Amino acid sequence: MLTGKNLKQMDRFRNIPRAVMAHCMHLKGMGTYDVKSGVEDSRIQVTLATGLPKERCQRINLGYLHSAAIDVSAVGRSLG
Repeated sequence: MLTGKNLKQMDRFRNIPRAVMAHCMHLKGMGTYDVKSGVEDSRIQVTLATGLPKERCQRINLGYLHSAAIDVSAVGRSLG
């Protein structure tokens, strides 16, 4: 079921399949959308560690971390 900010912007997202919209809601949570100001505020920030360009992540409202910046061996040590 779609609720919250997506329902307030249905015209904007009319060409996006509803299954994709539902996935976005499950991933980022409800958040809020102010119709008057057009400001959307997500409940959480999702950051991708990726080789995708930073600008692309920002354009789709995702945080960015270059995958080469992650020290995989340190992550393994922290997990025990």
